[in-house]
Amino acid sequence: ETRNVTVPGGKRAYLIAGLLPSTKYTIYVYGISGSKRTQPLTTHITTAGLESKVAKKPGELGTLSVSHLTPQSFKLSWTTAKGFDSFLVEYSAAGVGSVRNLTVPAARSFSFVRGLSPATVYTVHVYGLAGGQRSKPLTTQVTTVSTRPEVPKPADLSGLSGRAASPSSVSLSWEARRDFDSFVVQFRPQGSEEVRKVTVTGGSRAHTVTGLRPSSKYTFYLYGVTGGRHTAPISTTVVTTDAPEPSSPPSPGVSDISADSLQFSWTVERVYQLFLIQYRAHGSFSFHNLTVDADKRSYSIMGLEPSTKYLVYLYGVYKMHLTKLMAFVATTTASMVKDVAMPGQARALGSLSVSNITADSLELWWSARWQFDSIIIQYRAQGSEGVRKIRLAGDRRSYLLLGLLPSTKYTIYIHGVSAARQSDPLSIVISTTAPVDTNGVKPSRLSKLIRLSGNNVTDTSLQVYWAAESGFDSFIIQYGVEGATETRNLTAAGDKQSAFISGLWPSTRYLVALFGVSGNRQTRPLTTVISTAASLRVEQVKSILFGGLTFSNITANSLQLSWEADDVFDSFLIQYVAQGSESRSNLTLGAGRRSAHVTGLLPATNYTIYLHGVTGGKLSRPLVARLTITAVPVYDTLVSTLGGLLVSDISAHGMRLAWTVEEGAFDSFLVSYRDSMARQAARELTVPGSSHHVTIADLSPSTEYLLSLHGVLDGRRTDPIPITARTARASPKGLRFTKVTDSSVTISWSAGSDHADSYKVFYVQNKQGEPLSRSVDGTRTDITLSSLAPGARYEVNLVPVRGGVESPPILGHFTTAPDPPSQLKAVNVTQTRALLQWKAATAPVDHYVVSYKAEGAAAVRKTVPAEGAEMQLTGLRANTVYTAAVHSVQGAGRSAEVSARFTTVRGRIAFPKDCSEELSNGRADSGEVTLYLNGNQEKPIKVFCDMTTDGGGWIVSAPPCPGLHAAPGH
Repeated sequence: ETRNVTVPGGKRAYLIAGLLPSTKYTIYVYGISGSKRTQPLTTHITTAGLESKVAKKPGELGTLSVSHLTPQSFKLSWTTAKGFDSFLVEYSAAGVGSVRNLTVPAARSFSFVRGLSPATVYTVHVYGLAGGQRSKPLTTQVTTVSTRPEVPKPADLSGLSGRAASPSSVSLSWEARRDFDSFVVQFRPQGSEEVRKVTVTGGSRAHTVTGLRPSSKYTFYLYGVTGGRHTAPISTTVVTTDAPEPSSPPSPGVSDISADSLQFSWTVERVYQLFLIQYRAHGSFSFHNLTVDADKRSYSIMGLEPSTKYLVYLYGVYKMHLTKLMAFVATTTASMVKDVAMPGQARALGSLSVSNITADSLELWWSARWQFDSIIIQYRAQGSEGVRKIRLAGDRRSYLLLGLLPSTKYTIYIHGVSAARQSDPLSIVISTTAPVDTNGVKPSRLSKLIRLSGNNVTDTSLQVYWAAESGFDSFIIQYGVEGATETRNLTAAGDKQSAFISGLWPSTRYLVALFGVSGNRQTRPLTTVISTAASLRVEQVKSILFGGLTFSNITANSLQLSWEADDVFDSFLIQYVAQGSESRSNLTLGAGRRSAHVTGLLPATNYTIYLHGVTGGKLSRPLVARLTITAVPVYDTLVSTLGGLLVSDISAHGMRLAWTVEEGAFDSFLVSYRDSMARQAARELTVPGSSHHVTIADLSPSTEYLLSLHGVLDGRRTDPIPITARTARASPKGLRFTKVTDSSVTISWSAGSDHADSYKVFYVQNKQGEPLSRSVDGTRTDITLSSLAPGARYEVNLVPVRGGVESPPILGHFTTAPDPPSQLKAVNVTQTRALLQWKAATAPVDHYVVSYKAEGAAAVRKTVPAEGAEMQLTGLRANTVYTAAVHSVQGAGRSAEVSARFTTVRGRIAFPKDCSEELSNGRADSGEVTLYLNGNQEKPIKVFCDMTTDGGGWIVSAPPCPGLHAAPGH
């Protein structure tokens, strides 16, 4: 059995509790960034016996020094007192997330650190280890030696500068030597771990970042993006201006208007409990509502449309009474994206931002200059290969994501779709907040209300819906006629998400406020203004009652639906659709029914439910409701309460079932399970009362199972807690990588026994870049990836999909070949010498291999260091055609060859008969040459000529040949 613990990225230590004494444990530590996972660090630790005493506290280290600096290594030395069991050296390169370590025996107080990169800054920590504890570290920074002087190259991006435009915004500008697909701006305030990200169109050279903190120092990083690849970032630091002092309130009015946002400020002379902002686009009848804290005097409205006129109202709220403080009209600026897309060019989205982040939800806002056919949102949790997809109407500019995991980092992508073409994605990485403990304990802070809205509005009634964090005991809905002092209250249970308000006046504006209640504490309210419809009553015609849509008995896969209606309908039609699905499920009921039990729902899924009355074959206007089906139902029993039922570690043949319960509440637990099609008999497992989990290991691949958990105490069972889960499909064999070039690779695999409907291939460059994905039909077992970076290591995950269910991924790695050098040429060619020159490869290489040969002769091969880009050739034959070739080598990979031909210079004596004539031709180097007996070109022979001794021209060795003799005087 393996247990997993997720630790925030800023941690460097973690206490694992609940272990067994005198037991040997194997521990693996992985670093996770985005969707990438490092190779693990591994250690073996044996826990102490029950009789063991507390381990001794380690002493302190002395001083740390560095010596023997080279481009690839350095030596560390330190002083220390005795008493350490060993030493730990940790080191990491600047800008690289991975940390490497060395363990040094206690008898040594030095260590060589090798395998480094030249001219790189490394941060080094040295710890002393004693009794399983670490001392305070000695820390230093070391820069390795450069192998050659840096030759500055003109940067594709440069000149990033910023200025504080207001207390909450910064204007950035930059220069670019070429066009990019887009730019990414990342920024964070000093001292904060929260990093925000904005995507800007590739034609932009400036952008204003809004929603910042006053008087705060921000660091901005700018990347250029082409084909999914990022340039190295450039950065700048800007301090936002101070917020106005309370004694000097800002001048009321609008400021900082951009294409997708505007900021406005106000002053007040009396105290309000909160402020309500309402705004709508010109020509639209739908208002957006925002609630602002009472201490605020300015606000930025985000997610607006470019070149659009907006009507904005500001109200002060005190004891349910609204006072209009401001009303103004403002027009957003034109987008920097041109109105007309070039032929074949996909339309682009503008900017992307996130707000209202909770433990299980967040709200997305984006801008767009054009009208799209649809919007696609894709998101995935860190460490997960499962990607969820949501398709929205093209005019949507915001969306509330629900059902997320607490304390989890999510990567979110959003595309616009127009004429079946997808725009380049906007992306952002965001982490949900920590969960609120509601397992029998009141939360230490009040949970958060997220959103309040109204729907199903008639002349005398309306329905309000809200979203909120878990942890509330109840909700109070307070409503009254706008401007009146009289209000009425409704109380809803803490698990409710809607309430029906009746007995209202037609054509009347009502102010509705929602409060969350936990214990004796109450949240600040969310407020909205809703106008009832005009009266539908006509003289002598009775109005029809149809409303009051409510929910109850919500479980992990079902709910009870109830409503009110007069006896005028022939039947009722219920339609419900899951978030992200395009198909609706239908349920038809008789005219006398006023409730329905809806089953077969999915846990942790957002549903929209429509209820129609049917008369004469015609549908009424629907009642509409939205809610989230809970993933963890809780059942009250006579003996105790079970809860938190969760399935994890799903494989083709097993899964892990875990639950939460009070310690000692039950003698044992009974787990029963069977396949949902009842092909096999139900099976049962008994689990001791001290255990809160069990692993089921005898399951079939790609099969849906119904599981139930009972608590057993004194022979009595609790009501079962059901949950449904599907096993993964049988995985195919491991990945194979062939036809590897500098820009492509072919990946193949062997299909498993349980054939997949399709495969998803996720691949990402290890050191940089965003994850990319491809889909393959289930009948195929290979795919070719192209447009890869040369000399780069990639991580690949193959995910089989069957029946909409993803199996665990198969992981593999490959490294593309280095790209070849280019522009090979021979210069300074003489009778016996030539200088080969080439342009270096783009990717880092270990060395170059140069080969050259004359026709009919053996090839000569030589190696040139990676930093070299030329080679001097000597000992060539005059008036001879040579072919030269160069390729680059990185590790076990080699690039394609680049070749060139050249001809050496013709000598004064075309066919020299002895070494002195060869000397006259200009040959100055001793070596093997070709001579011709008596100058006859039909009789060449090989001899060795000494060109240095006594003036040169000596024949040192030659095969016996009549007529061959040394030159006169030699």
